[in-house]
Amino acid sequence: MKKVAIITGTSRGLGLSLANLFLQDGYQVVGIARTNKFKHSDFYFFKWDLSSAKNPCAKLSSFLASKKIPFKMDHVVLVNNAATVMPIHFIDKLKEKEVQLSYQLNLHTPMMISQWVLQKFLNKSTQVTICNVSSGAAMRPFINWSIYCTMKAGLKMFTECLNLEFSDSGKFKTFSFYPGVMDTQMQETIRKQNLKSFKNVEKFKELKEKNQLLDPQAVAVSLFNVIKSPSNITKIEYNAMDLLK
Repeated sequence: MKKVAIITGTSRGLGLSLANLFLQDGYQVVGIARTNKFKHSDFYFFKWDLSSAKNPCAKLSSFLASKKIPFKMDHVVLVNNAATVMPIHFIDKLKEKEVQLSYQLNLHTPMMISQWVLQKFLNKSTQVTICNVSSGAAMRPFINWSIYCTMKAGLKMFTECLNLEFSDSGKFKTFSFYPGVMDTQMQETIRKQNLKSFKNVEKFKELKEKNQLLDPQAVAVSLFNVIKSPSNITKIEYNAMDLLK
């Protein structure tokens, strides 16, 4: 089978773990990030600052062609994983540039890459699966996270709209994935905030102190087990906490 997985944010954490799992299952993997140290004969690194307003999807097409990755595949997976919780502060304290960067990375870029994947790959012979990595912040408000909550809520709704638009194709599946609170660099960033900018910072420090953060590798396995069998994807949302039970 010809299979390719396109994953954003593969430099570390969930994205890196997912890349390994797909490679082990015979996929070619295109990793999209700003930096990369990972090497594998079937791993192709595409450098892209996903928070940039520039949209290099045209260059991505050329990149796949240069690596001899065909647009006619058996299964194409897109995992929109890259995200940022920043900026964290009261809305009246934020700079416009900070808000714009969050919008680009958390919402605009996933939408544009999804559009590109559908345009290039969705046909009668290719199964396309799009997973948008979400957050509890998509469903409930967190103080000082107004931008992140809004962007993740937008991505959740985008996923639901995709499902409505393309579910009749018979070759398309999409869902939101809730990874829970993982032990990643994002959590380190949250714990470094001060009480003035983030009133709940002590709660996140306590999660680390009490060893209550999820292992990104275990979460990646739970997600991979959903994605690898598109015919078994029956829900629009999957939660790692439920899958890990």
